[in-house]
Amino acid sequence: MATTIGIGLLLIASLLLAVCQREQTADVRVPSPTHQAATASVVRSTATLQHLPSEVSSPSPSGQASQIVPTTSIPLDNPRAIAIAAGGDVYVADIGDPSQPFPGRVLRISSTGDVETTLAPFSAFSASTAGETYAFGLSSVATSPDMLYILLGVGAFLQNPIYAENQLIAVAPNGEITQLFSLAGYEAGHDPDGLGIDSNAMDVAYAEDGSLWITDAAGNWAAHLVPTDTEGKPLEVATVAVFPAVDDEDAVPTGIAVGPDGSAYVALFRCRQPTAGKGGIARVYPDGSFEIVVDSLSNPIDVGFDAFGNMYVLEFATDYAPETGRLLAVHKDGTLVTVLEDLTFPTSFAINDRGDVYVTEIATPAGGATGSGKLLVYASLVP
Repeated sequence: MATTIGIGLLLIASLLLAVCQREQTADVRVPSPTHQAATASVVRSTATLQHLPSEVSSPSPSGQASQIVPTTSIPLDNPRAIAIAAGGDVYVADIGDPSQPFPGRVLRISSTGDVETTLAPFSAFSASTAGETYAFGLSSVATSPDMLYILLGVGAFLQNPIYAENQLIAVAPNGEITQLFSLAGYEAGHDPDGLGIDSNAMDVAYAEDGSLWITDAAGNWAAHLVPTDTEGKPLEVATVAVFPAVDDEDAVPTGIAVGPDGSAYVALFRCRQPTAGKGGIARVYPDGSFEIVVDSLSNPIDVGFDAFGNMYVLEFATDYAPETGRLLAVHKDGTLVTVLEDLTFPTSFAINDRGDVYVTEIATPAGGATGSGKLLVYASLVP
């Protein structure tokens, strides 16, 4: 898939390079059935969030965000996804610094601000194309009341035991790991978009009925996974939505969330410059059909909802320029209101029941070195 700045332009936190190029038990801490973290040994040192001066305000009547400073920040490497457990703990999937051996990790941030690595190590690697170097690895994380779900993206292998890339795995409170679904295997067997086999596991979302939704950015599809009674096959595909190319440009599904109506909502990123106005949010119906419910976006990379069912969309950038990322609130009449702006290549967001907003950033579209990424917290930002 060609772009105006050359084949290989990376989208997000480096895991979408492949898209833009083509026209045993581990030490864990996961949610327990009582919604508290299960006791286990951590595999990296703990840290404490850095508290910054707060200047939180609401969006202005004009729809533009006034100056907002995060109340909390913590340095990360190349963070990719955020999930908030029922008890309030926050989980972050971080690719890590690919120059280091097995740098990937899932972090847990407690309500008291303690930070620890709960699952590691995951492999990562960097590759060069069109004169640029990109990082690949751990892709996403989601939680249920008693399980942690990890999506291994391109180049992400979980060491000891080894699980392959483009896989969805589950981690129980006792540390037991179960392989749930192979996105690479499904793509190889079905090639839903008919454009050739190309898999890039991107995001996972948990639904209240116990099912899961996943996106494959390179395959241009999203799938609804439901439990089965078949031995050796924990999940099967109930629905698959295929997002076609528009003007010979792939849809590139990235973030996914389950809305208050039970439907899945998918961010369609689209690669090419100019990026403004081409991305959108699709609502997927039970039969796999979909409709675009929000359009005219620039590189939407994540979608989510607050406790009241209001939709928010995260834009990665405009034309891949720094400090052009935005978090937008979507009003019921379709109006977009800027909640946060001037974000530096944001990759994911989440909102807890108190209205605290969590956003991950990376240093460049290709990611960055150790400590160059961030987790930003904006306390009580939304109602």
